[in-house]
Amino acid sequence: MISSDSTEPSANLLVERNGEKKAVSEINLSAAQHKAAQSLREQLTDGGLYNLVGPAGSGKTFLAWYLTSTHDDWSYFAWLPVKSTVNGAVVVIDNVAATRAASRRAREVRAFTNADSILILSETAVPEATEYIHLSAKS
Repeated sequence: MISSDSTEPSANLLVERNGEKKAVSEINLSAAQHKAAQSLREQLTDGGLYNLVGPAGSGKTFLAWYLTSTHDDWSYFAWLPVKSTVNGAVVVIDNVAATRAASRRAREVRAFTNADSILILSETAVPEATEYIHLSAKS
């Protein structure tokens, strides 16, 4: 894993590119992402486990970055977080496997946080989610 304090040229480029991705703007969202964002804003207040589903390249991660950059109380994690790192009313977890075990681990995140809701991102539907929001492949 490359850390942000590394002096390797590839590490500097990675940090720079990730900074660009996180400096997202609503104008960069596709119509499908706008629709999904609106749906998520309305639904992610009731304590549920939500699943944003779509194929690789459909814009799930970009949408998650946008939502967490526009909501101070939302937190983004690239994978299931450890207990000490979680904070936010809505916790967004990327790269979740479509398994019952992963779904239950995501639910456990709420047990050790003050999160109202959990949003998990995956390529296929994760069992036991409260609601599924689908993104289609970008055209």
